[in-house]
Order: sequence, then structure tokens, then C-alpha cells
Amino acid sequence: MTCLIYTNTENMLKSVTSGIVRIPKNLIERFDLRKLKIGDKLLFYNYDDKSIYGFLKVTDGCYKEKNPKSGPYNGYGKIDNHYYYYTILVDSSDFFNIGLDVKKLPDLEPKKFFINSPNLENTISKILNLINMKRIPLVIEIRFLEDHIVASILNSVDPVVIVEKIYDLDKMFFDLVKEKSVDLQRSINIMDYDDFFLKCREIGKYLYEMIFNPLELDYIFQSGGYSISFIPDEITMNLPLEFTYCCESFLFEKNYINILGKNKVGLQKEVVIRRVLIIADPGRDYKYSYEEGKRLFEYFLVSGVECDFISRPISDLELIDIIENYQLVHFTGHGDTTSTDEGEHTSFYTGESLFQLERLISIKKLPNLFFFNMCNSSIKWGLELLKNKDVYNVILSRWNFLDFHDFDFIIRFYELLFKGIEIGKVFNEQKIKSLKDSRNKNFLPILFSHLGDASIRYVF
Repeated sequence: MTCLIYTNTENMLKSVTSGIVRIPKNLIERFDLRKLKIGDKLLFYNYDDKSIYGFLKVTDGCYKEKNPKSGPYNGYGKIDNHYYYYTILVDSSDFFNIGLDVKKLPDLEPKKFFINSPNLENTISKILNLINMKRIPLVIEIRFLEDHIVASILNSVDPVVIVEKIYDLDKMFFDLVKEKSVDLQRSINIMDYDDFFLKCREIGKYLYEMIFNPLELDYIFQSGGYSISFIPDEITMNLPLEFTYCCESFLFEKNYINILGKNKVGLQKEVVIRRVLIIADPGRDYKYSYEEGKRLFEYFLVSGVECDFISRPISDLELIDIIENYQLVHFTGHGDTTSTDEGEHTSFYTGESLFQLERLISIKKLPNLFFFNMCNSSIKWGLELLKNKDVYNVILSRWNFLDFHDFDFIIRFYELLFKGIEIGKVFNEQKIKSLKDSRNKNFLPILFSHLGDASIRYVF
């Protein structure tokens, strides 16, 4: 059984630290502690911030107390300086620091002492866990159903659906997103840094308004520190959700954002990288791509990592034959996605041909991590690659961009990865650094998407 007790911030903290909940005699009919048994749970309704806090567990029966000299004094109104109080002892080891806004719980009636709905109690428990244990990933699955969006919020540890909502979409939604994406691509083409971020915010605000606002997740998005994973379907995966803009900031500024492969959460926390393959401008057309590969190769060698460097034309068969020998592949050069009657095909130029990356899927053993620094990669193809049991993370870009350099971004990414920091945090921090470092006018890191499990640590 779970009950709800009014209090203010000062007395709530005193209850948590002392292990005592105390109600004045005149409020005992309203908050009847005498009905509680050992093992029952308590929640506080803190009327200072109108939030629910919990949980406390009853450890001893209720008793009458005369003239306690100090708090806590729980309840409402004039709660101190009474002569008689009813008191219970509680265990506060499961008490969370962050409360839940009561407005988020329309089924909760704070005026009632007992919470008689198991479903409501479970919902409160799950959300309190979610907003306090920030290392637990938050998964948002987004599907398109005729003229509707179906959005499910899951706790991927369970996984349990916390919220599922179905709502109408504006009939012009996809046309407007496409139009805004074209404007954004134009800013990239002309390397207009200021206009690029202006267009990013425009499309991000629109995506938030249409898709995320109905989910009422502002509290989580603003508090930050979460690993937020999107699971899109074949239609919604074409939306640049990584630019979602909420409450005057991009979602990635306060949270780790990635696109998730359904079978890639929490399977393994550490992956060992023994050998690295760098393929840099095998067509010998892009000087910055070659320079990036060369510097990266030198960095790996100095770091003591076994690394091979290819910057010459390589045949499809040779590539297929050698790729299984590596745990990390970094490609930098020319790439593209084309559409045919059979669907989309993402390819990179090997110097001899456009190698369709779909061919990698048929290889039994693949690297654990792919980084594709090339244009116009298909998110759909990246998610297909994640279906391979060996592949945990893929970094790519859905956008077209010129052959310009940002060696610091690439090197810094691997430096932090070498330190055993979770890949989601490493990737996101590089995007934030680019966003804040307006002096260099470089938006390359912002163009990349992270597909896979953000919690993985790589050991070299």
C-alpha cells in the first residue's frame, strides 16, 4: 500500500535525513499514519514546488509522541508547536532527489491519502526512476501510420512503455521538412556558418512542435544528462531528428542523442579494439581526406595501436577480403546515396568503383565500429549494418558537404574514445564544442549522426 503525505521542502528533507514522518494530531484523520503497516510506501507531495517525491518505506508502527522539540513536522497549515503528534519511522534509502511535477500525473488526486491504483503507482515509480537515474537510456520510438505519428517512450532497461501517444500530422508535414532540409543543405553548400545554425534551429523547432511537444517531455529535455535514443521507422528515419530544438537549445546540447538499432542496447559495455583500418581518399581526388587519414594513422601509431593505412585504389574483392580483420574502420573520401527501382544504395569510391556498402552486410564478421566521413549516407543503410552481431556503432552523415578539414574534431574524437569514455558522450561533446566555438566557423561535427549503443566504451 502507498500513501501520499503533504509537506514542504524543509520538513521533507528533515524526514529523509532523520527517518521520521510526523503528523500533528489535528491532521491525523486526513493523513492517518495509524493505518500504515511495516513495508508500506510513502510519497511526499511537496507543496513548495508542487511535485511528488519518493519513496519512503515504513519500518515501524505508528506511535503517539508528546511535544517533540524539533522537526520534521509534516502536513500543511500550522504544523509546528503542537503538543501531540503521530509518528512513524521510515527507511529513506530509496528516496530520489528529483521530484515529479504533479501536472504530469493527471490521474493523481493529491487530496487522497491512499493511492489505490497499482498502475498509477507503477507509473510514478518508473518516471521517478527515469528522471533521477540519468544513466538509464530513454528510448523514443517513432512510427508513421497513415496520417498519424505513433510515438512510444520506453525505458530500455525493462523495456517498458511509459507513454504511447497517437496524434495527427499536418498534411504538409513531410513537404515542409523537405523544404527546410533543402534550405539547410544550401547553407552547407555555401559554407554559411550563421545561416546554417539559423536553418538548423528552424527545422529543429518545427520537428519538436510536430513530434515531441505532444509527449510533454520538456522537463526531461531541459534537465539534461540523458542518453536519448530514437528508433525511427522507414519513413521517419528520413527526418533530421538530431536537430530537434527545444526550450532555446538543441536536444544534443544537454543530452546524448543517437539513433538506435533495436537489438543493440546494453548487450556489452566494453569492446576491445585491436586493429584499425583507415581508408583515405583511395581515388586520390580529395586532399583534405588524404591529410585526415594520414594524421589519424600517425596518431594511432604514436598511441601504440596496430593500424593499416590505405590511400590507393582498392578492389571490391580486396576490401571484402580484409575488412573482417579489423575492429574499427575509418573511411574518409567520396561517398553518395543513389536511388534505383531496388531502393537506396550508399556507396563510397574505392578508386576503382563505387563500392555499395550494402555488400558489407553479407560479410559474416564485421568491425565493431565504423566511422564514415563522407557525404550523403543513408540512415536506413546504417541501421541495416547495425543488425550484424559484431557492429555496435556507426557514425555517418546524411548531408552533402565539401572536402574541408576539421582534423581536431576527428583526432579529439578518438583521443576521448581511447580514454574509455562512453561513445555517446564523446560524440555529443564534439558537437557541443563545435556549436560553442563560433570563432572557427566550423559546423562539420554537427552534420554527423551516431547510430548504435551510446553506452559502449572502447578499449584499445
